[in-house]
Amino acid sequence: HYGHVLLNRYRYDGRLLPPWFGEGYASLVEWWVHGCNTVVLKADSEASHDGTVARGKEAPFGRAALTRGQWQVDLHRALTASDTRLGPFDTLARKSPGELTTVDVAMAMGIVLWLEQSGEGALERFHGALKASAPPAPEQELARTGDRVQRYDTAFQAAIGLDSRAADRA
Repeated sequence: HYGHVLLNRYRYDGRLLPPWFGEGYASLVEWWVHGCNTVVLKADSEASHDGTVARGKEAPFGRAALTRGQWQVDLHRALTASDTRLGPFDTLARKSPGELTTVDVAMAMGIVLWLEQSGEGALERFHGALKASAPPAPEQELARTGDRVQRYDTAFQAAIGLDSRAADRA
């Protein structure tokens, strides 16, 4: 819960951050502090990953992977396995809080960690660009695909110099 408070209070202006980013950051803070994740927002049913895992078998994730702190190993396995393919970033970006699965949370944690490790201030610049383009509350994400892609192009460009598609490939 502390991770959510830290992230949302920074540069607070009443607008909300995207669900994947908030959950990824909060879960990463919990992992840094406790070495595991026991409090994770996720969809009630994870029988279908609603497009996050495309073609091939489902990624090898379950709540136990987060609880025991093995999310990085399982995420790496999913990213490199020939029979598992994680969907494009925009599939994750457009999900509401109730649609996030365990795979989504692990992906979000990986993206936030990658940004945090991408150089001095990268995560802060990403956060600032997302805040600057946030829709009015209570919305958390832009509904139109073109607007959402532009939002993330701007945020990833500010953080690491790549557009969202290049960041997705990286």
